[in-house]
Amino acid sequence: MRPVSDVERARVILSMMLDFEFEGSQAYRNQLNVAELHRHATGCGITVDRSRVGPAPYDPRVPGARLPVEAAGHGKLLVWVHGFEGYLDDLELLDAGKFPSPDTIRVRSA
Repeated sequence: MRPVSDVERARVILSMMLDFEFEGSQAYRNQLNVAELHRHATGCGITVDRSRVGPAPYDPRVPGARLPVEAAGHGKLLVWVHGFEGYLDDLELLDAGKFPSPDTIRVRSA
């Protein structure tokens, strides 16, 4: 069995977060199918192939916002997902250096 990378754990956690029902969640789930995650110092940047999928509803007056769902883990660990112009944009990891095993987190409304 090969080791699971930090980015693979991040993708699974993001998928779990998008399984939570909120406005636009289906559009974001569709985007995950054509998205690439890239690790950076505070989480993962998300690049969505916009030519293959449409945006989720968003307020053009506020094109960037945190989605209304979060993942929580041991201690103060939190994971937030941000969108920009209705597309997945960033998965932010707070109070941890690596994404945890997905079976140690819980998803809740933010």
